[in-house]
Amino acid sequence: MREDWIECEIGDVFDVVTGNTPSKANPLLYGGNIPFIKPPEINNKEVEDASEFITEEGAKVARILPKYSVLITCIGNLGRVAMNSKFEVAFNQQINALKPNKFVYPKYIYYKAQSSNFRNQLEELSTAVTVSLVNKTNFSKVRFPLSPFPEQRAIVKKLESLFSSLDAGVADLKKAQQQLKIYRQAVLKKAFEGDLTKEWRLKNNDVQTSFDFLKSISAKRAIDIQKKSIYYKKISHQFEFKIDENIPSWSKAKLDNLIYIAARIGWRGLKKDEYTDFGPMFLSVHSLNYGKYVNYNEAYHITEDRYKESPEIQLLEGDVLLCKDGAGIGKLGVIKDLKSKATVNSSILVIRGLEILNQDFIFYLFSGPKLQTIVMDRITGSATPHLFQNDIKQFELSVPPYEEQQQIVKQIESRLSVCDSIEQNIKESLLKAEALRQSILKKAFEGNLLTAQELAECKLEKDYEPASVLLERIKAEQNKAAAKPSKKKVAEPLVVAETETPVVKISSDIHAGLIAKVIKIHEENPASIDNLSHIKCEKIAHLVEYHLQIPLGRQPVKDAAGPDDYPHLKKIEHRAKMANYFAIQKKDVGYSYSSANNSDKVIDKFQATLSDDKNKHLDDLIALFLKFDLEVSEIIATTYAGWNNLILNGNANPSDEEIVYESRENWSERKLKIARERFFKAIEWMRKNEIVPTGYGAVVPFPKKKK
Repeated sequence: MREDWIECEIGDVFDVVTGNTPSKANPLLYGGNIPFIKPPEINNKEVEDASEFITEEGAKVARILPKYSVLITCIGNLGRVAMNSKFEVAFNQQINALKPNKFVYPKYIYYKAQSSNFRNQLEELSTAVTVSLVNKTNFSKVRFPLSPFPEQRAIVKKLESLFSSLDAGVADLKKAQQQLKIYRQAVLKKAFEGDLTKEWRLKNNDVQTSFDFLKSISAKRAIDIQKKSIYYKKISHQFEFKIDENIPSWSKAKLDNLIYIAARIGWRGLKKDEYTDFGPMFLSVHSLNYGKYVNYNEAYHITEDRYKESPEIQLLEGDVLLCKDGAGIGKLGVIKDLKSKATVNSSILVIRGLEILNQDFIFYLFSGPKLQTIVMDRITGSATPHLFQNDIKQFELSVPPYEEQQQIVKQIESRLSVCDSIEQNIKESLLKAEALRQSILKKAFEGNLLTAQELAECKLEKDYEPASVLLERIKAEQNKAAAKPSKKKVAEPLVVAETETPVVKISSDIHAGLIAKVIKIHEENPASIDNLSHIKCEKIAHLVEYHLQIPLGRQPVKDAAGPDDYPHLKKIEHRAKMANYFAIQKKDVGYSYSSANNSDKVIDKFQATLSDDKNKHLDDLIALFLKFDLEVSEIIATTYAGWNNLILNGNANPSDEEIVYESRENWSERKLKIARERFFKAIEWMRKNEIVPTGYGAVVPFPKKKK
């Protein structure tokens, strides 16, 4: 690590937030317009959309993130990363998030979190055994290298330049992967429509039709059902079949008549201490992750007695296994080379073809588009997806003769073997691309990515400072936000409310110039002039003073109408009347103002005290308030003041609920007449328009006589 870098912990630099999930039992919490992010939507890229949305009420329970936050999964599959560059989001408790700050370039930590070093640290900090979990305390201990701010920008810029071509290549590979999937499904579709064996049928037209075969066994089937044979006890007594109109040698019948299908029902599950080192195999969905054939290396072992408890699912050579529960739903595998007794857990369906069906044919049938669509369409339950046997049994299948089924399997496998080879090459290329990506990230965060010339240019930037100095400024900012306000605080340009004498004396013409400017902009927008009142001007003045940090000499208190200093305002109005800065008149909305002869003079005087940036920000702020009436202006200014009070009192990151309580219930009885929902909307509007308090100024207290 270079000398102007420093290693620190996540918690030293960022505000770490853990999400939460609103109760599904309350429908009022879901269906709004706030994206609710869950781990499946976090895939090392920026958040584009969400599968679920919550209301503002739901957002009170969950956690809201401002734009450019970094989301990192902390339960289960650790270390997947995302960033919400386009909009605010809420997120659940399986995610820890880093809120952005002005000291770390947002994408700097976003890319660092994608490095294998970051993920490895999460694994080491996991506190759980069965499911990986990193709580907020441990998450805050993840170490990362902090570099000077100009270098952060330069590193991100270079990473994105390098990754643009790499990502384009990866995108092409994944597109090819997707095209292979489409091709596979096209092959399977044609196979089960008879297209792959047209020539074979012409050459083998003497083969017994499947209709004749099914007719010959129907009488035997009835006898077996009466004997309650284990293979037939779950099959319908109505053995119905008919000739396929498209291919006369094929028949149509429901799967209920063609397969034996079973699963564990009413079975007591196994505890961990019941597994054995030897004995019958006990298979789960983990054995279905390796292609066509079941992988026995993933099996547990159980006692002979437990194996015998469920004879209906004792496995035979050629059985097809289908996962019916959870994240692996729809996965398939065929039992091949079974050398010992075996059974399955309760998440697996055992499918066995009867008389006419070839087991490999069944495997590809369930892999094909029609049955996979049924599998996916029948998924029920939001927490644990589940597939029922009857969902499959009612599927009507076109059944070729047994000999043709064997030919169909050969045709499928000859085509798909080419796909498998291409797929393997793509997987290897994707692994190489990820290895290269990690190599680039490693160089970047070891300080070896930028050239000497690029580093020299960074040091010439105005905001360059060693990372050690940057870290000290971060800590100072954190301490300032966490510290309680001091009664001895006199350095702020605002007036401490409890004192009678201003700490800094401000010319009345400054405040008068602001009001004259507000009047002029409203008059230039006639549709807004009816919304102008002296109360609205006072609310704008509060944000000008506290948010834009332009001193006006006010000492606001928790007035019934919001944060006001009416004694001060009366002095300003008197000065304006005497100097002809603006006129005061009574309207339907209450006392209001209009321009006077010397309005432009006092506006120029006021604007001359501000920088160009301050004047622009002021224009933008007034423009935002043009369409607002008195009450909306009051709600926004009061919410701002309440939020700022909480920060000044040591709550650096108050929840929305805390902000609303401080701004409504802990303000004035008059505020209780305003719906709480409007305060939550004000918070949303403030975040959207970046009018968020920073803890500037002094606490707005209750007046001596609480209203």
